[in-house]
Amino acid sequence: YEAERRANRGRRSLAGAAGAPGERKGPSRAGARSAGSPTGAKAPKQRSASTLRRLLQQADKATARLRERQEALEAELAGAGDDRVALARVGEELAEVQAAIAAAEEEWLALAEEAEAVGVSI
Repeated sequence: YEAERRANRGRRSLAGAAGAPGERKGPSRAGARSAGSPTGAKAPKQRSASTLRRLLQQADKATARLRERQEALEAELAGAGDDRVALARVGEELAEVQAAIAAAEEEWLALAEEAEAVGVSI
């Protein structure tokens, strides 16, 4: 029981880390307001240079944490030997982490593009 609980706790923390930095869960207030306006959705408000720098920094940190977790899982996978249950568990978690890394990198690229458009040096 305890091992399963710890494994699930690790997965929950990965799910939190997998979310994009600065990303809100659920509908935003601005989206809810603009949906009821007669003209439809408004263009998103441009973020300030300092906000973009902070979000890029957070995305870098999230990616670094995920890469560290990936390295740890790869080491665990190499040490699992013939334990098929451990191999399956670690392989599944490794796939989740790799997907989270891809999402974090996509978020960083989107932020970098937005920063470049407003003249922020990266």
